[in-house]
Amino acid sequence: MGLKNLVKRMVNDKNNIRYESALEKRRISYSDWICEFESANPLEEPSGEESLSGQEEPYLIFRSPFGKLSEDAKAWIGRWFALYPDALMVYGDEDVWPQGEERRSPCFKPGWSPDLLDTRFYLGNLVAVRRDWFENWAKDTWENKVNLPGEPERDEIVAYHSFLLHCARLAGGYEKGRGRRTILHIPRILFHCLSEEDRDRWMTYEEGELSSKDRAGGEKHGTQRGSGMNRRLSVIIPSRDNPDLLEKCILSIMNTTHELSYEIVVVDNGSAPENRARIEEMLKKVRHSGAKGLTLVLYHYEPMDFNFSKMCNLGAKKASGEFLLFLNDDVELAKEGTLYAMAELASRPFTGAVGLKLLYPDAGTVRQIQHIGITNLPMGPVHKLQFCRDEDESAYYMGWNRGRHNALAVTAACLMVEKEKFQEIGGFAQELAVAFNDVEFCFRLYERGYENVCECDHFAWHAESYSRGDDEAPEKLERLLAEREKLYKRHPGLDASTGSADADPYYSVFLNREGLDTRIRPAYETAGNTRQPVHSSDMERFTTRELDALREDPCLIVRVESAQKNEGDGSLQITGWGVVLGDNNACYDKYLILRGEQIYGVLLQGQYRPDLTENMPDQEKVGLSGFMVSLAEDALPAGKYRVGMAAMSRIGRTKLLNFSSRSIRIEGGPAPDKGMPEDTQAKEEKAQEERT
Repeated sequence: MGLKNLVKRMVNDKNNIRYESALEKRRISYSDWICEFESANPLEEPSGEESLSGQEEPYLIFRSPFGKLSEDAKAWIGRWFALYPDALMVYGDEDVWPQGEERRSPCFKPGWSPDLLDTRFYLGNLVAVRRDWFENWAKDTWENKVNLPGEPERDEIVAYHSFLLHCARLAGGYEKGRGRRTILHIPRILFHCLSEEDRDRWMTYEEGELSSKDRAGGEKHGTQRGSGMNRRLSVIIPSRDNPDLLEKCILSIMNTTHELSYEIVVVDNGSAPENRARIEEMLKKVRHSGAKGLTLVLYHYEPMDFNFSKMCNLGAKKASGEFLLFLNDDVELAKEGTLYAMAELASRPFTGAVGLKLLYPDAGTVRQIQHIGITNLPMGPVHKLQFCRDEDESAYYMGWNRGRHNALAVTAACLMVEKEKFQEIGGFAQELAVAFNDVEFCFRLYERGYENVCECDHFAWHAESYSRGDDEAPEKLERLLAEREKLYKRHPGLDASTGSADADPYYSVFLNREGLDTRIRPAYETAGNTRQPVHSSDMERFTTRELDALREDPCLIVRVESAQKNEGDGSLQITGWGVVLGDNNACYDKYLILRGEQIYGVLLQGQYRPDLTENMPDQEKVGLSGFMVSLAEDALPAGKYRVGMAAMSRIGRTKLLNFSSRSIRIEGGPAPDKGMPEDTQAKEEKAQEERT
């Protein structure tokens, strides 16, 4: 090995050691994190009238014998019942804490979710009920079948499940809007399990041990499950210039829907004449196909600019069914009975929109998730588990890709709702022509007290946004951001960027919320990250010549995931990541580049992104390739800046540049430089030398 290669290898090893050391500092154990959190967020002392000293506790606790209550569990439960007089049942989070070991494996739960409860007993190992309410109707029902010493038989666990499901029904958990007031989640660890196995057996329904009437969708819950199956379904498909896709979509409906009476309504906003003729001919064949359940085929042709909301509303006016299914023409149903299962759910009085698990069609033998419900995060609505494999129930958080669960919103690529509820909230908002119209529709349903749900035991294939194209194009991205702004102006209470803990009740505040990590992971895994504050004094000036000397290369991938203003201090929060493909990222200095009339850059600290390591297993040392920058109001002169990255190798001559599709606008800030004073010129020349 030559001297040059030896030196290069030594420097490479030194950078790797520095990288691993920085990575280790960013990783925080759950045990350390939760102990620090609980110390920093103690329970407030109750006021005099709330004190229970010398009084009987106003609640009863039902719990598993496989563990123990947390030290302050009773205090939290008492506090919650005192704060919320409508509350009849409460439950909390839990973790695993064997004697003599560190705490681990937390389970951070959502707010009241009747459909998730149908899939798994997520209420868990501890549930408390208000004493006076319980004693008025169920004093003798339970007969002391909880807290039995020793190992309870499985039928005793089943009895526990059945009894508390009965409590949830009596508490109004399956009545429109009521369960949110009467069955409350306490966002604190209230129970420590002895092991993951003990926790899971108490939270899991075994196959066939509960009847459908015992579960959340059953008749005992006061629902109309099964009662709406003699009612007609209208399938509304917006489409333009996609006759082949449209035909596949309609054939998939005909091949999988035999239990329902349904009609098909195609809304075309201006296909070319040859495509219009092909669509009309295809629909004529469908009309005369004799498909079981199909009663009518309508084709509404009206040339206009693309407006998904308007097209859906037009289709709804034409529809005669009691159920409406809004379906993209690039969706193909995959399983027999899919629409029947969705209609069962949609018929329930407390249900709003029903969505469906959607998978990408081009993943070969690997089933890849596109949609299983929409999560509302500070960066906006996102598809959790997007691009992840559709594996078994244990693969993802609380088995979100199996059974069904409630979500704040579902995609209108495949969305079913009762027509009466659609009309109640006024249909889709036509000012949202392309994006977030489905989210806004679901937000209104939620605010009316309905529970939106995603069905994951059935699925469809979805060639996502086939006709709309890529939202990463700069002009489309600007439109997307403008429509997101409209969304939150309509629903300010659901804007998670304000820090509201109620912005998504189905997604715990203790789960990851920063960046576009589509996996669902506890927030402690990235709690070692802190935003990098940037003021004008932190900015380095880059000359055009210096930037031109860098090689603009797509092997440097740059993604800006969010750029949002912090209303508190006026700073601009920019989150994203940048990775050099095919090289050791530990050996690069990376600069966030902001190019406007002048060019500025800031050396990035690097943020821990476990998702990059998981998503790019073939790339080297990418775990610290994230960035979370907080630009102070004085950081940049006013103007529009394109956001990019420069990556400069410490062990070679490689100097890369690439830009994201994102631009930012700075409204205030210092006045633009009027020339360069001598001392500033010297500083810039020195910085350029150091970079070189």
